[in-house]
Amino acid sequence: MRVSLKKNDPGYRNYRPGQRSFLNGEEVTFRCFTADEERGEVHVYKLNVRGVPYYDAEKDEVPWEVLKGDVKISNISVPGIEMGNHGR
Repeated sequence: MRVSLKKNDPGYRNYRPGQRSFLNGEEVTFRCFTADEERGEVHVYKLNVRGVPYYDAEKDEVPWEVLKGDVKISNISVPGIEMGNHGR
């Protein structure tokens, strides 16, 4: 399965609140915006020395990277929210 927070990504239709993303057993949810179990990759924001995503003013972006490995997506049920139903 592929999930994404990006509206132009095919995984967006699978996104729902409460999903958690893991890469090689380590949770990356807080910095992950796309996870793909079949391709074995997560798209994550890079972290600064304090371990949090940061804004690069020179490039006017939040830097990100693609990491590869064993990707797992856990679906936590949230009452009233169905798979792919996020206010559209």
